[in-house]
Parts: sequence; C-alpha cells; structure tokens
Amino acid sequence: MFNQRMVALDVEATGLDEFDDEIIEVAAVRFEGEKELDTLSLLINPNREIPYKITRLTHITNEMVADAPIFAHVRKQIADFVGDDPIVGHSVDFDIKMLAQAGLRFKQPSVDTYTLATLIVPSIGSFRLGDLIQKLSVEMPDAGDAHRALFDAQMSHRLFVALYNELCQRDMEYVDEILRISRNIIQWSLRTIFEHAKVDIARGAFSRPLSPRVVRSLDDYIPLEPTGSSQVIQRSTIQRMFSTSGVLGRMFPGYEQRDAQVTMSQAVADGFNRSQHVIVEAGTGTGKGMAYLVPAALHAMEHGQRVVLATHTINLQDQLYFKDIPKLIEMFDAELHHQSQEGKPYIPDVALQSALLKGRSNYLCLHRLEESKSTTLGDDEAKVLLKVAAWANHTTSGDRNEISLFDREMLVWDRLHASFDLCKGPGCLHFDQCWFFHARRKAEAAHLVVVNHALLLADMVIDSPILPAYDLLVIDEAHNLEDVATDQFGWSSNQKKLVEFFDGLLIENSDESGDGLLVRLPTFLKGSTASSPVVEQFSRILRDTKPALERARQSSEEFFALLTRLMEQYNESNAHDTRLRITDTVRASMTWQSLIPVWDNLSLQLRIITQQLETLNRAVTELADASIPDYEVLVTLATRSFRFVSEFVENANQIIIGLDASLITWIRYSDAKNILDLNINPLEVATLLNERLFSKKASVVLTSATLSVNNSFTYMQQRLGAPVPPESCYQLESPYNYKDQVLVYIPQDISEPKDFPYQGSVEQAILDTAVAAQGRTLVLFTSNSALRTTYSQLVDQFSRQDIILIGQGLDGSNRQILERFKSEPRSVLFGTLSFWEGVDVVGDALSALIITKLPFSVPNDPVIAARSEQFVDSFNQYFLPQSILKFKQGFGRLVRAKDDRGIVIVLDKRILAKKYGTQFLESLPETTVRTGPLRAIESLVRRTVKST
Repeated sequence: MFNQRMVALDVEATGLDEFDDEIIEVAAVRFEGEKELDTLSLLINPNREIPYKITRLTHITNEMVADAPIFAHVRKQIADFVGDDPIVGHSVDFDIKMLAQAGLRFKQPSVDTYTLATLIVPSIGSFRLGDLIQKLSVEMPDAGDAHRALFDAQMSHRLFVALYNELCQRDMEYVDEILRISRNIIQWSLRTIFEHAKVDIARGAFSRPLSPRVVRSLDDYIPLEPTGSSQVIQRSTIQRMFSTSGVLGRMFPGYEQRDAQVTMSQAVADGFNRSQHVIVEAGTGTGKGMAYLVPAALHAMEHGQRVVLATHTINLQDQLYFKDIPKLIEMFDAELHHQSQEGKPYIPDVALQSALLKGRSNYLCLHRLEESKSTTLGDDEAKVLLKVAAWANHTTSGDRNEISLFDREMLVWDRLHASFDLCKGPGCLHFDQCWFFHARRKAEAAHLVVVNHALLLADMVIDSPILPAYDLLVIDEAHNLEDVATDQFGWSSNQKKLVEFFDGLLIENSDESGDGLLVRLPTFLKGSTASSPVVEQFSRILRDTKPALERARQSSEEFFALLTRLMEQYNESNAHDTRLRITDTVRASMTWQSLIPVWDNLSLQLRIITQQLETLNRAVTELADASIPDYEVLVTLATRSFRFVSEFVENANQIIIGLDASLITWIRYSDAKNILDLNINPLEVATLLNERLFSKKASVVLTSATLSVNNSFTYMQQRLGAPVPPESCYQLESPYNYKDQVLVYIPQDISEPKDFPYQGSVEQAILDTAVAAQGRTLVLFTSNSALRTTYSQLVDQFSRQDIILIGQGLDGSNRQILERFKSEPRSVLFGTLSFWEGVDVVGDALSALIITKLPFSVPNDPVIAARSEQFVDSFNQYFLPQSILKFKQGFGRLVRAKDDRGIVIVLDKRILAKKYGTQFLESLPETTVRTGPLRAIESLVRRTVKST
C-alpha cells in the first residue's frame, strides 16, 4: 500500500479558463493510504455572476457564495492545510493552475489520477472521475454531490488508492518498461508511484500465481474451406427462424414477428441462392441487421463460403460484431438443441465463426513500438508512448479504438501503427504476435467478416489486399457508399508529405553525417554476400540522386509558396471557402500559367529521382539471395519511396496540366495548419464500382433506411453502378405507425433562408420548441457557421429557462455530447453533418426534432460542382435527389422505437412554396403534416409532447 501522506485537491470555478474564470469552491482531503485524516471545504465569492451551466453542474448558486470570503482571505488557510504534501487530483493541472492564477502556488509534485488511469487501465473507455469510480467498483459510502469540490476530492483520494492497488497486480516487466520509457520525461510526477509499486510487486511476487500473456499462434487459425454443399437457403427456414413459435419466440417473451424483416431476410437469401445483387430499403424498426445476418450465417455455414458485412459507422460495426452476431450464435445454439430433441436440425451443425477486420492503421505494430522505446522523444511524445505501451501490455486485439487518443496524440500513433510500407511480414521478430496478422488470419477462418466501407473499397485499389477472398457481400448504410468511394478512389498529398519523402531518402546533418534510405544503403549490405559492383551501384545511386534531391527541395518550396499565394488571392473574394477547383478556365489564367515553369522544374527533378529509385528497386530485387539481414525492410523502403514519387509526379501533373477529363482536381488551403493539399477525385464512381465490385462478386446486397427517391431506386443505382434487376429491389416500410406517432409542422409565415428575417425566426422557433418540450429537442443544421451563430444567440436565453444547450464541435466530442443529451433531461442538442444520421435516442430524451433548412449540397464544393455539370438539369437530377435522401435521414432521428412520439418542425418555407417541396414530403413515411403560423409552435409542441 502507498502509505505516504498526501492531499487530494479539487477546485470548482466559473469556467475552464484559468485566466478569465474565478474560483467558487476549494476542497482538500489529507490522507495516508486508505485512511482519510482531515478535510477542508470552502466556498469562495468570485465577485461575478456564476454562469447557469456551472450552477446546473455544481449546484452552487450566486446566493450560496454571496456572503462567502474572497479567495485572498482564505489563501493562507488553504496553503497551511495542503502544506508540502504531494497533491492528488483528477486532471489536477487545472486545479493547480487556477490556484496559481489566484496567487497560491504549490511547488511539491502532483499526481494526476486521470493520467494514472490512462496508464493502469487504458482500455476502460471513459476517464471521467465518476465513470472510473463506477467501473473500478470504488466504494463511496459518504453522501455528497458530484462536482462539488469536497466530494470530488474524496473520490480522487479513493480512485488513487484503487488505481495503485490495480497497479500492484501488474507484473514486474510492465512496471520496468514504464519506468524505462519515462526516463525521457523530465520531472515525471508519477515516477515515485511506479517505483514504489515495483517494491510492493516484488514483495508479493512469491504469493502471486504467474499469469503469462497467452498469445494464440497464427498457425492455429484454420482457413474456411468450401463444403461442396449444393443446398440452398429455404424460405421456410427463414420464416421458421423469425416465427413467434420459433427460436425467437422461445427466447424472448412477448416477441412479435415483423413481416418486413422476414421479407428482407428471404430477399437476401434469394440473392445468395441465385447469385444476384439485391437492393433493400428497410424503414426504421425493420430489424435489418438480423434480417441479413440470418441468411448470411446460414449460407456461410452450409457452403463454407465467407460473407463480408460492410458498414459506414463504427457504431453499427460494433453493434453487429459485439451484440448482434453473439445473439445470433445464441439463437442457433438454442435452435440446434431444440431440434436435436424433436427431429433433424434445419440449421447446419457448425460453429459460427466471425471476425472484425479493420485497416492496418487501426492496429499497433509491436516492431515500431519497440523501435520508438529506444528513440529520443520529447516529453509530450514520451507520455503518449507510455500510454500506448501500458495498453499494449494487456490488449488482446491491438485495436486503437480500445484506447483514448486525442488530437496531437494521434501523431504519435501514426508512428506506431501497422503500416504496410514498413511491414516486414514473416521476417519480423514479432510476426507471430502481430495483432494485424492475427485479425487477418481470424478473418480467413471466419464465416462472417465485419468491415467498414473505407476498408472494403481501399482493398480494391491497394497492391496487397487485406480482405480474404469473398463472393458474397452485404453493404449496410449503403447511401454513404458513393461518398466513401469518392475518397478511396481519389488521391491527396501536400508539401509536408513531400518533405517527409525527401527526408526518408536523405537527411544531411551539419556534422556531414546523414540519415535516410540512400545513406543507409551500404549499411544494409554489411554482412551480406552482395558483390563489389552492387556496392558501387548503390554508391552511384546516392551520388546521382543527391543533386536532384537538393534542387527538388528548393523547387518544392517555390512551387507550394506560389500555390499558396494563388489561394490567398482567391480567398480575398471568397473568404469562407478554402477550396479551389482547378478547371481549364483556372489553368488558362495568367496566375496559373506562371506556376507551370515552376512545376516543370520540380517535376524534372522528381522524374530524375524516380528513375534512380526504379534502378534501385531492380537492384534490390536481384539481391533476394544475398543474405541481407534486413532485406524485407530494404525492399519495403525502396518500394514505398518509388511508389510515392511516381504517384506524386503523375497526379500533381494532372492537377497542373489537366489531362484526364474524368478526374476532379482541386486544392485546399488550411490557414490554421498552414498546409495546402492537392486533391484528385473521380468524376463518377459508378463505372469503378461496377468494374471492381458488382461485376466481380456473385451477390452484393445494398441496404439502408434511405435508398429510394420518389419510390424509385433509379437514382441510387445510377450513382453506384449497381445492376440490380427490378424483381430484386425491395422497398419495405417501417413497422412504426408514423401517422399516429409523428406530427410534421411547417410554418407558413417564415421567411426563406436567403432573406434577412429568417435567422431571427429560426432562433425564436427553436426557443419556443425547447421551452414547450422542456428541452428534449434535436436541432439539425446544414452548416457549422449557422449552428455556431444560433448557439451564441440562444445559449443565455436557454440558461434563463433552465435548459442546457449542447453544440456539436463546441461542447465535446460527438459521442460525449450525445451521451450528455441522453442523460440531461432538460437539454437541447445542436448538430450538423454527422448528426443527420446514425444518431439513436430512444424514448423521452428526444421529443422534438427541428430541421432548420432543406439539406442541399454546397454548390461550389469542387466535387459537387464538377458532378452537377454532368446533368442537363442538375438541380432536379442531382441536387434534389441528394437532398431528399439526406432529409429522410434527418427525419428518421425522431422515432427509434414503437413507443416513441414527437413532432418534426421544418423551418424551410421552400418545402411549401416550391414545386419540388412536395417530393420531400412524399418521400417520408405516411404521417400527419400540418401548416400554420410560427406563433403556434409553442402551443402545438406542448400538446404534441404532453403525453411524453
């Protein structure tokens, strides 16, 4: 036990800005080990109003602090209580900085339980104080209020004790590794904790049973093999699975069969049986996940034929793998047991195997991790490495989603993941323990393989495919497939990547030493049987490439500087747009013409480098039998370098000169990051998808809640190049009674979005709705700027109404704000972009949905603008269908269960005033639509949500 005397400290303030906010409460707990010795708790008068959201969080009111002392009068009392003892706290840096800003500075070391938790329990998910207390089963017998300083200080004390006890259950090797890595960190405050734990672990080593990490061998995975069966999936089998008298009825009391679910499941089975592509639009509540899982699993088990399941969102991916498939296995096991007692089972008596497979960048590479441990790092980088190394000690998947990495921490992860370019494959010392290859082998042995759209499509263009062979595919959330394909079949690069390429070949230091592939070539040959001519050839490649590299560095700076000036000129007249589509008109301008000689100079040097790297690759290939110790690394580095520069020259030349009309070329400049990106995307992906996907697979099932426009799949089929016969297209309505469950209200007297009064009307309508619904409102915007403007105008008014306003991009991550919205009874959530889909809020937490504008695409987006030019009537043939699909997605956020009820308010008069407006309403499920004045919103909302 860590029995040193310490003080747990917590500060509550008017906000989170150490310079502008003031302290309103301070508490401290002196303790030794588990024993609490003394406490201090003081309210502080901040000499300013306490914001409502702080009062809401802490329950500290202005009246409570009105007669409290100012901080200066209690500074000495706090200092005397804390003394010189080490300080403990959760995110304690904030507390210490707030006190320092108020004139109380502590010099002793501090222990942050947040940071400590990321090292000891890195996969726990949430590192909020209350969540850690709950997940670690820390007892809190004393009554108190969360977010009050004394209670939080007591929780910090007990959390520290729990974390230390957890640390002492780790093995010595883990603690030694943490201490070894932390040597790079100057004044690391946790070192004493780990050194003390090392002693405690040593004392208890003989009484603790050994628990070595068990790593399954890659050879243990048995690849899935065809069974040779010709048995098809019977429609009666599907019917039997979903029947109320079947396995579901026996497992779940009150289970009711959904006819649409049975129809969809049979449609998927027919598609697999007949090797046909299928489209299914399945309304909310259909249960489409289980509808396609059942036939996919039955077919895979019967035939030994793998089925890939692709989703767009991580949430659905996790739901399938961690929830739905285990439930399916449970169903099959129950049915097999039942049938074995009554007759011959109709389910194959095979253990259903599944796998979750992600792209390489999601998996930790043990080789790169070990290399990083011996690298000199800055304090911040070393702290991230500590977190990753601690997690690597006990993870079984190596999947970065298990560990919380934020913002700049991801830059360190980029140096640690299982990059294809740096992978040594079977030649790696860690190959048998490699998490990526374990996931890959598990996928080869699986009947069902869950992936995302990005990996599915990237696998079609990379040199070394990740997915095992498959012929059957289900694409859920298929309305996103075109956008993902646009990204995956495109190209993007910038000056930073080009400089990294240069440095990867040659870095010259002031002491005339150097680094990089070309400098290291002689080192690779040491201990090999390579002949002298080969050594000379490698030296010649370095000698011939070096001048071109020097000139290319200089030319690249001139090239990107000129491009940046061009973007700055463009932004003078388009201040809000950081993107510029490069068309023939732009290329004909004098400014662009001045860029061509600079590009010609740069491309000349890059082509010289390309030729030298091509020569290097040929030479390296011929050295396969030369006993080069790190031959795989040499091959990888040479191949990666050649591929990068050849692709850069080809694609950048396409942007500058414009040779292929089937490509969209554009540039984007980020002033904040000072980075200018070069981008290429295909003008259309239908042909590519048809050639690389639909024509190569026996059966592809496309499904989503929104695939049709005006009751037709024509638009989606054309966009995706999906050749689906009419008899394989299914439009299945939701089992929900929208007519009774949802009221759609459209104000007749609201201005159009382009008119000045519109913004004020939107703000008033949102306020009236939120007050009437007592929060419980989701507001969907079509732009970040509109969201932020409305947020700033309403946040104080909401506070006065005892309503919490939560904004996407303003109040935390998407997951955090969604969970907060669900848990805060009087809250309103402002969302844009991703919140139009994939958001599930079941029950009373969401009773009102506001769609501020019809979600038309931004017409000057380079990709949108280029594609719209393909149509004779771009609005009706392109913009309108896209907007209708998005509108249907937004509408679907309100009702997520059969008991959900509420109101959808559309604050866009165009849905009534324009001819195309009826198409939006006709695309919705049959529901009740009313129109009226803006002033009626509050009373209408009250009546509509009264029962909720």
